[in-house]
Parts: sequence; C-alpha cells; structure tokens
Amino acid sequence: MASSVSKRVSALVAGLTVISLGCLGTAVYAAPSIGSVVAERVSDDVFRVRVQGAGFTEKTDGNPVLYDHVDVTWENGKPNFHQSQFKDGQLVQRQDLDPNTIWAKPSNPIEGNTGMLVVKSRPHRTSDGVAHYFGKGSDNFLGWPMASGGETTEYSSRTMYSSFWIKLPYDMARYYAIPGTQQSSRFIDGGDDSYGEAVKISGLEGTGKIIRYKPNLGNQDYGWLFFEPPEGVSTRDMLGQELVGVDSGASAVFPSSGSQSKFDDYGYLAPRGKYARFWGDSTGKGYGFALGNIGWAGHGLSLWSNEYGGISPEPGQWNLIEVEVSLGSNDGTIPPRVAVYMNGKTFVKSDDSWAKEILNVSVQDRSGLTIALLGINDFMSVPFTVEVDDIYLDKSLHRVKLCNVSDYNVYREGKGRCELQRVTGWTDNQVEFEQYLGGLGTNDNLYVYIFDKLGQHNQKGVLIGTEKVPPSPIEIIEIN
Repeated sequence: MASSVSKRVSALVAGLTVISLGCLGTAVYAAPSIGSVVAERVSDDVFRVRVQGAGFTEKTDGNPVLYDHVDVTWENGKPNFHQSQFKDGQLVQRQDLDPNTIWAKPSNPIEGNTGMLVVKSRPHRTSDGVAHYFGKGSDNFLGWPMASGGETTEYSSRTMYSSFWIKLPYDMARYYAIPGTQQSSRFIDGGDDSYGEAVKISGLEGTGKIIRYKPNLGNQDYGWLFFEPPEGVSTRDMLGQELVGVDSGASAVFPSSGSQSKFDDYGYLAPRGKYARFWGDSTGKGYGFALGNIGWAGHGLSLWSNEYGGISPEPGQWNLIEVEVSLGSNDGTIPPRVAVYMNGKTFVKSDDSWAKEILNVSVQDRSGLTIALLGINDFMSVPFTVEVDDIYLDKSLHRVKLCNVSDYNVYREGKGRCELQRVTGWTDNQVEFEQYLGGLGTNDNLYVYIFDKLGQHNQKGVLIGTEKVPPSPIEIIEIN
C-alpha cells in the first residue's frame, strides 16, 4: 500500500462558509476552515500530515473503524497484516475456518461461485497495488468486519460513513436475460469480463451488446442468453422482438412476459442486483439499508437513482462509492439523511419528506451500522465478476480526502479523483493523517478536504503542490 508522495508542499486558506441543514432542523454549523498544514516525512514514500484550522468538530475516536487495503488492514488504528501472507487466489474464510479472518461472514464458494479471493496477479486499481478482492459468479461478497465486532457490532452510533472501490465487467442496471435457442451458441461473446458482439433488435434504433450465453443454466432446453439492449430502450420496447447478432447472424426472441420462477420459467428477466448492505444487527432486527443497481432502500423507505440521472458503476472500470447515513440527533435539530455518491456524483440523496418518514419508523436497535455485505449478491448476475479494494468504514461522518481538484463542486460533477486518508488523530481544530495517494498521480496537485460530523467540508481545497501560497506555507520537517 506504500505510495510515492510528492515532495512539493504549500497551502491556501479555505474560506469559511455557513450551511443550514434544511427545514427539519434548526441547528446551523460552520463548515471546516483550514488554516495551516505541516507535513512530516516519515520515510521516502510516507508523509504524516497535521492540519490545523477551525470547525472540524470533535470526533470520539481519531481513527476510522476500518481501512482495508487487503494486504494490510487498519482496524481501529492498528495494522493487521494477516492477508499479506495469502497466496494469489486464496479464499477469505469465516471465523470457524480462519480465527484471524478480517471478515467474520464472507460468502461461501458454492453453486458456481468462487467466494471472495485475495488476488495478487490481476491488474490492481493503483500502480503500486499489491492485492485486492475478487469473486466470480452471482453471489460473492464480504461481510461483518472484525474491526466493528464481527456479527455483533461493538459500538452505538447514529451515523456511518463507508466507501469502497468496486469494479464490475457489465452494467448491472442494464443487463437482461432471456431463454436461449438452438442457435444461441453462435452468438459471439467476449469471454470472462468482456462484452461480445453487437446485437440489433428488430424495429429499434441502435445496437446492444452480448454478454454471455449460459447453455446449462436453469430448466430451459437451451439455457439463457445475457445481453444489454441499446441505450434508451425499455423492456416494453423489446417485448416479442427478435435479437440478431450483427456479426454472427444468430437470433433469439425477447419473450412477451417475464419469468415467474427465475431461470426455471420461460420469460425475460429484467435488471437486478445488490452490491452493498449496511446493518446494525446480524439478525436483521435492527435498522439497515441496502444499495443496488437501481437505488437505495431502508425499512421500506426507498430512494431511487433515476432522480439523479440513473448513473451506475462504469463497466470495466474502478468506481468509488461513498455512503453517508445519519439517523439525526435525539433533540431533532439534525434531521435524518442518506447520501450516496458514485465517482463524486450524487447517486441517491434523501430529502425532507424522507427524513420525516424515517422518524416515524420504529427502530429499537441503535447499534452502529456496519458492512453486512459488499460485493455482489443476486441470483441473476451469473456471468458477473466483482473486484473490490480500499474499503473504508467509520461510525462518524468525519473524514479527510486528498483530491486533484481545487473546488469540491468540480468533483461532484464527476471530474477529478479523490482518495480517503487514514486519519490518526482528530480534535475540533487539528487533524492528523498519514498520506495515501492511491490512484492519485505523483505529479498531481493535491488538495486537502476536511469533513466534520455533519459531512460538511471546506469547499476550496488546500493545495499541496509546487507553489508556496501565503499566508500559510506548509513546513516540511525531515525526520532522520
């Protein structure tokens, strides 16, 4: 996980802004303001950074609960190198088989699924990456990190922040499955992790893509064909229409009705799938939320991504997903809210009406949320693989980011890149962290963003770059 760090350091002063939290609450808080930064070079490629300013708000524990780089996992501030000795492709096992496991309840390798593996030979997310998680099949996931107590969360909290990088080969929001035919084997697929030939659908504009043909899947005579339709095409548009491979000439018919029994009944299967679940109790009796291909749901109160442009993870690329959850304050001054971001863009976000509804939900268990499932989990995603890296979890919304954009609004537009930092200390006016470049370039201008207990942050970043900008130049301390 070690990364090369730019040795060119300077700083700006971030502006002070005041943000109201909406009509449900009356509390008004100033966003964090950064005044100075001091970087200590611990080794050739590691900097320890101290940020001073105002409005960071108190954090009960300076360290995050979990920051899992796979080869080394930081658990409540302490490094765990258990997986650094794993062989390439070694299975992540449950506690009964591996008492030292990082994850108490990962999926088991059954029914064509590999389970979650620690892989070292596949291309990594970052140039200096050593290992990441990988699974092949429809049901491969990690769950219940030991850092938060395993299947029994060891802390109470009304807030949670989690982020992770995920890579899927196909678009989970747009893939369909239809029964195959005698000639379906002629369709040209791209093998594992790649799209196959283009397909035309009779009467419709544009081309779709073949994903995979699975001849022995389910009870249909010729298995099932997986594909993506042309962009903008709906299920209704395809009913009863013929699909034809542009190169192969192979054809199949999109059924006029949906399957009522998964892969055992004739009919189409529409996009579905889940890749994250956050629970406070492993029995399912506590409160919890799930994130899937079309939105976010919690206790029957759903938020849908199509309100924000229908974004989904970019196929074949590493995507950063960030999750903020707050049940609000006991006195009602801070309303409940949920926000999910994908590569900086808003995926789903609660509003005042949702916050009012969640206040009426009976939630008996106030134990903190943790990661109950992370990976892929659905009967239909048979041809999928999933890759996961740099998993972050904390019981508060406090965090530090380094970004290569100077205005966070630019990142919210989906431009630039940010990396979570490993926080080591936190007070209202000082934060310390160990710099982690991740996917940031060594020649990038790097900007610091501090997030407080409400998830607010300085809008303008503090530059770590080539130019010394008064009035707060960063001091570099060499440690011999």
